Amino acid sequence: DPQEIAVGNKREVNLSLLPSTVLQQEVVVVGYGTQKKQAVTGAVTNARLGTYDRVPTTNIFETVKGTIAGLNVGGTNTAGGVPTFTIRGTNSQTAGTTPLIVVDGVIFGGSLADLSPNDIESFTVLKDASAAAVYGSRSANGVILIETKKGRGALGKPQFDVNLNLGTSTQMKPLEVYDADGYIRRLLDIRAARGVEADPGKVQAYLQTEEAKNYMATPDHQPTLSDPFSLFRQQGKLVNATFSISNRTEKTRYYISGNITRQQGVIRNDEFTRMTGRANLESDLTNWLTMGVKTSYSFRDYPNARIYGSLNDGTSIYSFSPFASIYNDDGS
Repeated sequence: DPQEIAVGNKREVNLSLLPSTVLQQEVVVVGYGTQKKQAVTGAVTNARLGTYDRVPTTNIFETVKGTIAGLNVGGTNTAGGVPTFTIRGTNSQTAGTTPLIVVDGVIFGGSLADLSPNDIESFTVLKDASAAAVYGSRSANGVILIETKKGRGALGKPQFDVNLNLGTSTQMKPLEVYDADGYIRRLLDIRAARGVEADPGKVQAYLQTEEAKNYMATPDHQPTLSDPFSLFRQQGKLVNATFSISNRTEKTRYYISGNITRQQGVIRNDEFTRMTGRANLESDLTNWLTMGVKTSYSFRDYPNARIYGSLNDGTSIYSFSPFASIYNDDGS
């Protein structure tokens, strides 16, 4: 607050700053400045996680997808995959567009696949530039604030929670891959693009030994597999189990949990396993000092991460040959 002091004949003047109280009901203190609460409310969104706590998901973005205006969440088609996400769209073609993620007040640099959705208490999205007052230039793409659960209970009695989710997934539309004619046409186009011979009359010479054998087995070159992709298709499954114990007394709060997730994708051998553990502890040592610790452990396993192969070297399951042999001569 401003002050007026008469100098007169004084050669030395001592000044003391007077405190100015800010009422949070009127404004919101943001970092090194203040904003009207009405202005901040429109740019801050808190997800209602309780509405979707029964939805079987493996990461928090699958839970909040489509529920927060301005938060764009992409899709994922692999077991344990984390979708891409932006706030208010892509704002740069060359620089990064990933928002800053803060978990329990600490900037998080890991993968969100390490966090169990069942351990998350709140999910808040900061969309405007006011976040830069606290987090600096790293918040140029927005900020996502995640708070994990704290101790809960009544009259000092511990609260036990067991959560078991089961789910299945299927392809909404079967993927259309190359038939026999399309496979041969692609082979010739690739050879032509590389500047080597691509004669339709010499196709058998361009195929692998087993392919050429099956290609020449019939006069009209009938394929051995009418739908090669059906060999790799399956129904996906998800098992997500969480056990937690929490409690709060007058001065102490704790939350301890363990989670195991096993997921199978819609492609054979597409698997994901995650095991996590978390322990949050807080204690009021005095009426002005609170100490605590928040720790977590996560183990993730993708045992067959290369099953999709690459289209560039012909190892992709999407370009599997319709002239392949999947059984030995004895039928095994």
